[in-house]
Amino acid sequence: MGDEWATVIESRADLAKDPGRRGRRQLKTPYAHRLLGSPIRSVDGKAMTELFLVCAVATVLAIRLFLVGTGYSQFGGGELHIAHLLWGGALLAVAVLLSLSLITRASRWVAAFLGGVGFGLFIDEIGKFVTSDYDYFFQPTFALIYVALVLIWLATRAVLTRKRFTHAEAVANALDLLKEAASRDLNEDERARALALLDQTSPDDPLVEQVRVLLREVAAAPAPRRRAAIRLSRRLRDWYWRRTTKRWFTVLVTGIFVVLTLASLSHVAQLGRGIADAINAPDRTFSALNAAVNGGDNIAFSGWATLASGSIVAVLYAVGIYKLIRTSRLDAYRWFDWGLLVSIFVVQVFEFADQELGAVGTLIFNLVVLAMLRAMMAEERRRERTAEIGPSTLPARGVRVEIALPQP
Repeated sequence: MGDEWATVIESRADLAKDPGRRGRRQLKTPYAHRLLGSPIRSVDGKAMTELFLVCAVATVLAIRLFLVGTGYSQFGGGELHIAHLLWGGALLAVAVLLSLSLITRASRWVAAFLGGVGFGLFIDEIGKFVTSDYDYFFQPTFALIYVALVLIWLATRAVLTRKRFTHAEAVANALDLLKEAASRDLNEDERARALALLDQTSPDDPLVEQVRVLLREVAAAPAPRRRAAIRLSRRLRDWYWRRTTKRWFTVLVTGIFVVLTLASLSHVAQLGRGIADAINAPDRTFSALNAAVNGGDNIAFSGWATLASGSIVAVLYAVGIYKLIRTSRLDAYRWFDWGLLVSIFVVQVFEFADQELGAVGTLIFNLVVLAMLRAMMAEERRRERTAEIGPSTLPARGVRVEIALPQP
């Protein structure tokens, strides 16, 4: 085996000397790459990031609900107050040390969990650090937390899902899975996952074949039995997906968007009447106009922002209704989807600024409706493909199939 690996190393050196060969870069790399190395995305990066964010959100909600339920109690007594930001910093430090000290995949999952809880404990006290009087109950706190979490989600999604894995990323992740064999933690599912990654790589690299041979020959434990929670979640997902093919499901979601459109237009019209009354009043002032938009709060900016973004959402929903009546359902669903995304990423920020914890219900509702809409869009695309190429070449209705398309 030592001679074989020496051959591999020599072959890779020859490939590096020839920049024109497929799958290899030139030896000269930018300074940032020489300093930090070529960035390699993790095959588990998306799932770990989602775990981090879910733990952060759950921690913030748990803290706020606990404080409300206990009358805003605190650790310590007298002049001593142990802020939960300190516990958050401690957990973040533990998560970083786990990532630096251990190389097992399980340790990274633990680090993602502890890091998410720690970040939630930390960011919950952001109000103390953006106000001169250290006001924990600063009203826009929830909006700031929401913006921070959304930006993290968008940034990691842009990095982790921008394209398929490169040759180097696929090989590196396969090796990452292979190293679990050293601690006898490699199982059949992980072996199959690593081999599938190698199938995406260039055949010109001799390292690929060597890793493939090792994966096939190394001992692997049987695939673990999935936990009851995972089995239940998959059954619920499959049940939900079958419901999306029913006509009543389409009628229900369409009805929801009709109601949302009417509600958005009604809210905008109500604010418009208030603005018109303030403008036509004999003693019209900017304060009166501001009060008409912000409901009596003469210093809030969120009312104006909600009016602007809410108007955009109402227009998008209205165009969706028009498309639903006059053109195609898929076009209508796209407009509904854009309206929901504006509502989630823009309007919801100002909802949190106004209602704080009370805006969580609206966010959950929007996310549920978005999931339903995306399922309907997938079913509509399937119907269009059926009409184009015939039903015999497609799977049965209600069955989810993931197809990896080749990259141009």
